[in-house]
Amino acid sequence: AKVQPLGAVAAVAIRTDNGLEPSRATLSFTYNPASIPIGKDASLLHVCRYNSSAQVWDILPRALNSPAGTVEAELFGFSLYGPFFVAAGTDLSGVEIFPVPWEPGSGSPFDAPGISFMGMPPSADVKIFTLRGELVWEGPADMSGVLRWEGRTRKGTPAASGVYLARLEMNGQVQVTRLLLVK
Repeated sequence: AKVQPLGAVAAVAIRTDNGLEPSRATLSFTYNPASIPIGKDASLLHVCRYNSSAQVWDILPRALNSPAGTVEAELFGFSLYGPFFVAAGTDLSGVEIFPVPWEPGSGSPFDAPGISFMGMPPSADVKIFTLRGELVWEGPADMSGVLRWEGRTRKGTPAASGVYLARLEMNGQVQVTRLLLVK
């Protein structure tokens, strides 16, 4: 998967005078739709958070309003945030899955809003199973090849800690990988 910044000056660091983490805030980036680089599509814009411990950019759940020229996401603690173009893959060979293990709420480098699947072909399917083969959750990748599992079952209840199997499928191509959820 390819993640490319919207621009060299389009990033923001979140800090407060008292050093306390913001309890809940939304960060909105405004851009001029006419200034989107040639060959890029505004629908591929995502807000990413820099995870300095893991030295990677985490893709956050976002709200995109292309006609208004805004992309926004809920803040996830102190960090560096920026708008990035995220390109879909053409097959399952370049799919990236992170963080693994996933430790929601831990404050560790493996803490994130969910497990991200990035670089998938648009509409590729992901199914999450228990080790006993029970279907826990399923969903398709969006047009930018991104999907996030937020640790919930198909019924909307929180999934238990444990090992899960993720089955990725697109046009008969299948890839299976293990996931670990630690609460």
